[in-house]
Amino acid sequence: MNLTRNEIETLKLLLRKEKATRRDIADETQLSPFVVSSVIEMLEKKGLVEVLEESQAKRGRPSNFYHINPDSGYFLGISADLTVINIILLNSINRTVSERQFPTGKGAGDSSENFNPFLYDILDSLKRFLQENQSNKKKIRAIGIGVPGIIDSDRGIWLRGLRIPGIKHINIRELIQDKYNIPVVIEDVARTVTYYEKSNGKGKGTKNFFLLHLGRGVGGGLVVNGEILKGYHGFAGEIGHIIVEPSGYRCHCGYVGCLETVASLDGILHRLNDKMREVVVSSMHSHDFHREEFQNLREVLEAAENGDKFTQSVLSGIGSFIGDACSNVLLLFNPRKIIITGPNAILADYLRDTIYQRIRERVFSEMLSNFELVFSNYSQDHEAYGAALFARDLYWQKEIL
Repeated sequence: MNLTRNEIETLKLLLRKEKATRRDIADETQLSPFVVSSVIEMLEKKGLVEVLEESQAKRGRPSNFYHINPDSGYFLGISADLTVINIILLNSINRTVSERQFPTGKGAGDSSENFNPFLYDILDSLKRFLQENQSNKKKIRAIGIGVPGIIDSDRGIWLRGLRIPGIKHINIRELIQDKYNIPVVIEDVARTVTYYEKSNGKGKGTKNFFLLHLGRGVGGGLVVNGEILKGYHGFAGEIGHIIVEPSGYRCHCGYVGCLETVASLDGILHRLNDKMREVVVSSMHSHDFHREEFQNLREVLEAAENGDKFTQSVLSGIGSFIGDACSNVLLLFNPRKIIITGPNAILADYLRDTIYQRIRERVFSEMLSNFELVFSNYSQDHEAYGAALFARDLYWQKEIL
């Protein structure tokens, strides 16, 4: 796409502000009104910009608001979990065009290419989604993928799957780019949901925050001065592997006592069920609570909501571990907010108070002035949505930076 410098500056402004009048564009870009009119006319002809609505001027003629043409390009986001793969398609103003969920475990894949079964599930789900959205396929400008584990996002390599066996140094970006001839970006799944919160959620308008993602794994994303911090190797935010209980469970990473061993889905269930087997637990059960083992978080939430003291006590202990990890983040980075999200955030009411208590015990009061601990309104499409936002950035950086 051939763009002039003035067109690039105008597009940057519209991507940042979502909508603007010609006067707004002139004021912020320092271009003359005549030049802005010419630029807008050319961008409209190229299908990149369109009129959104008329502004309500207090005096004089009303002027038009302009924004990025929603159909100028679509961006596809994929998030992969052990049991499900979510795919979402966004237009250029981040509205959902299509979304779909695919179960994992569809088979061993194409053995002739020695595909890992989980990788096969990702590729097969993408193939099926594109087949179902054939009419939109040509509009897709870039693909973003969020996966768990250790990711080298600069090279597009999935280094380790951690809790997903058999994933080691897989160039997933190359696999998909070569097949579909569409640019691809790969990110850690916690970082994709960080981007969602930064753009649409509890982090919108906050320049410095840390996101804690609690799901089958535990990860984090750090936003400093409005930018997602990746670190030297691109691994920044691995809060799930901070040691919180040195004598605790062994983690998938190989170490003992990581936050992930107590705050992930399996970690919460493991801890509750182990504690339930201890003799002392019997005296803590509420009178009408009868259960041999928790199978999922819904059962845990139900027990806590029904007043079971044992469940509430164990969740409080898990909150202490989370609070210890959050305290370290606060002491190191001094964020304005810590946002907690992910499937496990449904237990917020039984974690929040203990997390905050541990933070107050371990962090200087001066650092807590105006600090907020917030739980996100989590939805299962947030990770895929964030991956699509990374894809959008990949496209526009290539075109206008």
